[in-house]
Amino acid sequence: MAGVTYLNKNEEPLTMPNNLEAMIKQAGMTKRQVAAARGVTPETLSRHMHGKIQMTLLDAEAYAKILNIKVQKIL
Repeated sequence: MAGVTYLNKNEEPLTMPNNLEAMIKQAGMTKRQVAAARGVTPETLSRHMHGKIQMTLLDAEAYAKILNIKVQKIL
């Protein structure tokens, strides 16, 4: 998932991709709607989607609840 940081052998951070953006589209919601429902700014949502900031499991669970999907679909 974006924002989950692992270190490669050179101790450089690696980011795992997520499906949050695709799941938002599939749910027929806008990014603004999801951000508002989560209580974050659209910028924070974008940063979660693109791995600019770490998305915790609690974040993923909250997004999944908003989108009415299982958390595994985001991760």
